[in-house]
Amino acid sequence: MDRGTQEKKGLGVFAKVNIPRGTRIVAEAPLMKLDLVGDSTTIWKAFRKLKPLEKEKYLGLHYLECDLDYELTNPALENNRQRHRMAKVLAIYRMNKSICHTGTVVVSYLPSRFNHSCLPNTKCAENPNLGDGVLTVHAVRDIKEGEELAYSYVPDFLKPKDQRQEKLFWQGAFVCLCEACSDSDFASSMDQKRQELSRLDRRVSDREQKPRRKRVDASKSSVLKDLEQMEALQKDLGLHEALGLT
Repeated sequence: MDRGTQEKKGLGVFAKVNIPRGTRIVAEAPLMKLDLVGDSTTIWKAFRKLKPLEKEKYLGLHYLECDLDYELTNPALENNRQRHRMAKVLAIYRMNKSICHTGTVVVSYLPSRFNHSCLPNTKCAENPNLGDGVLTVHAVRDIKEGEELAYSYVPDFLKPKDQRQEKLFWQGAFVCLCEACSDSDFASSMDQKRQELSRLDRRVSDREQKPRRKRVDASKSSVLKDLEQMEALQKDLGLHEALGLT
């Protein structure tokens, strides 16, 4: 695994060797860990407890200028000699934090370096078996040497392009440039399949919400047929492995 720079996307993570599907690429304890979503004072205190190298890594993580500007208006930072540094720490936290199933909030270094893709070849997830707040990144398909490693930043990456782009813009203030978001015929074909996938997903959800007594065998058969069609579409899109399916 190696870091590199690419046009329009900035830093990214790339495979230095061929990586087989299922390989654990990253298993990392967090740089910063808070028991709950903290206020500015709690976050700043947690940052100050980091070792010098950990602080350097933390301050090297991406943040949004709009978040920095917002934090500079924070009354808690007023008249503080380290106001700008504190604002940067808070902006980085806002951009890179992950909330674990226990409610613990973490900021991790390597997982934060991976770019987003709507056609992910890796999956980032919490692994409590390795420790509280530990994030892992696994290859969900075979990855070739030199290929960028990326996972989806949003859980609903099966949505059509316009909905994905809106979600990503509001969450991270960026426009996705992956192959699935291009203007190519390939992207257009994939988008049509994702729209069909979303339609089937809504239909299955609507049927499952009906009172059990109103469900009939014919309806169950239709649900099964829809699920089979959804699985076929996910495989056709190359997304079934990213969803944890086989």
